[in-house]
Amino acid sequence: MSVLRRIPPRYAMSICLLLALAALGTGAYALVAGSAVAGMFAAGLVLLLAATAIGFRMVPPILAQSTRNSAKTPRREQVGSSKAMYREIRENHEQLLQAVAVPVGAPTTLMARRRA
Repeated sequence: MSVLRRIPPRYAMSICLLLALAALGTGAYALVAGSAVAGMFAAGLVLLLAATAIGFRMVPPILAQSTRNSAKTPRREQVGSSKAMYREIRENHEQLLQAVAVPVGAPTTLMARRRA
């Protein structure tokens, strides 16, 4: 049982959903073939879909609790250094844009070359 506890619930429910789809396909084939096993596949399909629905309803609170427990608030120094780095990058970009910017209507060197 300890191995099953290590599997994340989201993966377990995804596997249940895939097994339900496999049961649907196999049950449809058994129904077309006229086999008595079709009823067992239908029951398995219902059980797997119910387990999937219940499991997916249980996962969000578990994820929210783990996120709340693991979330760390950044320190003031981290926030300050991030802001300083952002400002520096922004100033560099603005300088690059000013260096590259050409006023509208001003002839570029390419246009001047074409005229000559």
